[in-house]
Order: sequence, then C-alpha cells, then structure tokens
Amino acid sequence: MNSESKRSYDIRDKFPKCDKYDIIVISASIIFALFFSLVSLYRLSVFDPQYDTALFNQLFWNTIHSGEFLTNSFEGGSHLGVHFSPILLLALPFYYLSSSAVTLFIIKSVLITLGVVPVYLCAREFIGSKHAWIVALIYFLYPVVQGLAYCDFYEISFFPFFGGMTLWAYLTKRNNLMLACGCFCLLIKEDVTLFVCMLGMVGLYVNRTKPLKENWQFVLLVILSLLILLSFYFVVKPAFPLDHPDTSNRNLDQYKNISSNLSDHNVNRLSYLIQLFLPLLFIPLAALPVLAIGFPSFMEILLSPNPEYYYVGQHYSALIVPVVIMAFIMGLKRISPEKKSKSLITQKNLLLIVLGCSLIATLLWSPVVPPMQYALHGGHIPTWQHSPVLHQVIDIIPGDVSVAAPMNILVFLVNRHDVYMDYNPQADVILLDSKLPEYAENFQKHLKEISERYQKVIDVDGTSVYVQNDNPALIEKITKKFTDLSIS
Repeated sequence: MNSESKRSYDIRDKFPKCDKYDIIVISASIIFALFFSLVSLYRLSVFDPQYDTALFNQLFWNTIHSGEFLTNSFEGGSHLGVHFSPILLLALPFYYLSSSAVTLFIIKSVLITLGVVPVYLCAREFIGSKHAWIVALIYFLYPVVQGLAYCDFYEISFFPFFGGMTLWAYLTKRNNLMLACGCFCLLIKEDVTLFVCMLGMVGLYVNRTKPLKENWQFVLLVILSLLILLSFYFVVKPAFPLDHPDTSNRNLDQYKNISSNLSDHNVNRLSYLIQLFLPLLFIPLAALPVLAIGFPSFMEILLSPNPEYYYVGQHYSALIVPVVIMAFIMGLKRISPEKKSKSLITQKNLLLIVLGCSLIATLLWSPVVPPMQYALHGGHIPTWQHSPVLHQVIDIIPGDVSVAAPMNILVFLVNRHDVYMDYNPQADVILLDSKLPEYAENFQKHLKEISERYQKVIDVDGTSVYVQNDNPALIEKITKKFTDLSIS
C-alpha cells in the first residue's frame, strides 16, 4: 500500500461507520421531515389559520428588508419585547435565501426532526445500538412530537435538539458539552432558563459528594440562567417597548391567580398527562431524577388557565419533550431485565410494545390525523380551487402600503412593514375573502365604518379589496393593475 492510499485509509478510519441501525434512523428522519414539510405546506395551501407563522414571517422579513430587528406589527414592535429569542438569528440566512412562510415551515420540520439526534445518541449509550433505533422510531411516533411538527413555526422549535443535546451531555457526563449546549438553550426563549437552571441544580445535587471544581459547569448554568432571566425582564424588555404592552405582560399575568386557574379545564390537564405518558407506558416515571429537570416547565404548562398549553397539537410541549424522552430511556434502562434473564419481557420486547402503543396513540391523538382524514374526504378547499384570483389580487397590492385582512390570509401579506389581523382604521387597504367568512367576523362588525372610510375597488370571485377614500392615488394604482390583469 503506497503512502497516499494509506493516508486516505487512515482518514476514513477516523470517522464512525454507518451501520444498518443508523441507516434506519436516517431514513426515518428523512421521511418524517419530508412528510411534515408537505403537511405544513398543505396547511398553507388550504388557508389554515397561520397567525404565528405570519408573525414570524413578518419579523424575519422586516429584519432583512427594513433593517428593523425582529419587528412585527402584530406585537407592535420587536419580538424581543415579548420573548428573549436571539436564537432566531440562526434561521435568518435560510430565510434570506427564500423569504416566505414555506421556508419557515421547512426549517421547523427539520428542527423537530433533529430532536431525534440526542435521543438516538442517548439510547445507543444506555440501552445499546441494537435497540436504539426503536427508540428513534418511538420519538417520531410520539403524538406530542408530531404536534410540534404539525403546528406553526416558533422559536421553541429549536429546543428539542439543543435541549436534548444538553440532557444527553449531562447524562453521559460530558459537562463541557452540556455547558455549551445549555448556553444555546438560553438563547431560545426566556422560559427555557427554568429548564437550564433546574438542570444545574439537579446536577449539583446528584454530584454533591464531588468537589465543586468538578461541578463548576452546573454552577455556571444556574448563574447564567438567572442572569438572563433577570436581564430579559429588567433590561431587554424595557429596551424594546411595544405599541401593545399587554402582549408582553400576559405571559406572566396568567399565573397571578393559580387557584382560579385550577378551577377549570382539569379534565384537559388529566387528558394531556395521559397522552403524554401512556404512549410510553409511564416508563419515564421510573427516572424521576431526570423528570425533575423538567418540573418548572411542567408547572408552567399545567398551571396555565389557557387549555392550549396542555394540548398535544400546540408548541408548548416542546419545553418538556426532551426531558420525557430522556427519562423514558433512563427508566427503560432501570427496569429492563438482566440480559441473562429468561423472562419473555426482554428489553427489545418491551421496546416493541411501546412502539406499538405509540402507533396506536398516533392514530388516536396525533393532531395530524383528523386534518388528513378531512382532506381525504374533500373537506378543505385548496388555493387553486378556493379563489383562482386571490393570489393575483394579493400580488397587485403594493408592498409599501399597510393591509388589514382576516387571519387565514395574513401569511401571504407580511412582505410589508405593517399588516393587521382584523379591522384596523389605520390600514391603507382591506382585503376580504368571502369564501371563508368564519375568519372575517371582526370585519363584519365594522362594515358600516368600512363603507364610510373605504372605497371598494375590487370585487371578484369572493375577493374584495377596499382602499382608503383619502388616497385617490392608491385607488387609481390598484384599479389600473387589476384592469391590466383582465380578470372578470
């Protein structure tokens, strides 16, 4: 063997080889990411309400095209006045390449898929490579994970990966990696600081017999999490004031009267806990030291008066998914019979039972199943059937004017500085869609005022455009563009 071929052989030898189990997980990951990307794009095509996607779409658009840092008109200022989420900057380069909601949906699907990486790594380490692939499939079939992949784009979509990596590093005693990943977690959202702080405190307790110099990473995590939480509320939020301060305050205000919160929706809370743990056969409860790390996040979700917090189809569950899945792995390791045992309940059989339970749970509780069934029966009206002229009309509205529109078409209008959900007298243009009237109830209440302040310049195929009476130049501009389209 000559020196050149020997050198190339040595380089290849340094990289881990993909075995058949890795290929299964990689294939499942690609299928999961593609499937939920397509599902998300289908939601967009049928005008499924996308308020939060519209919000994030606009704040990215304003950052790139207006030079205003993470601003949007829904919150009335920078998103940093509502949530501490500098992690969003990681998505900016991808949004720059293609500035649309489609990009955000694909990013979200990929991020949720990447959450399997720490899960698979942890499973390989604690229950063996031969069975770890089953845990990866359980992750993809878990109804809560599918809920995260199905809902709109949120900054918390980064947490399954970074939170999972932090926990994997903690469980495998890679403290420096734990600290690095924990720092990324702190950039996701202010309430993630509760997870990081709790991880630091649990780590200090578990390693309490060791000298502090070996546990300094846990101490630093606690200090950093508290520092960022306090800095956000006393420095960052005041630095980014909002036009609608109640938008920012409601995140904490909802916990001011916990006894009142717990007087209602308890059936929803119980149902949520069942949907959270039953697919995993309650095995995470066998690893309480791991579950304890997510205790503040559990409380944040369960104590809220808003039932959307404890619904598997919403994004709030992202705060606890990595903790529950890692607790499942550690719990499985703890309760699994010895390899020499002749019991029928082997680790592999137990995993296959959980896989079957997860599949059943997906059919029963996954938020993606009912919409798919509905779509197969022709229940949704896709864009190309709903109103062939709607997108043509959207395209002729100038990008430098403000627009008010119902929630279901907001996401197509955010490539501008100001866009409003529901009626707003400051809007230069109002765009209405009569084929989905359930989303335009707010406009119906203000029809008299709209008729007095605005002139209807387009009314075709269920699409109506109103322009402010005191802006004749805009009326003429939109009318001419519409006439040039030759639509009747």
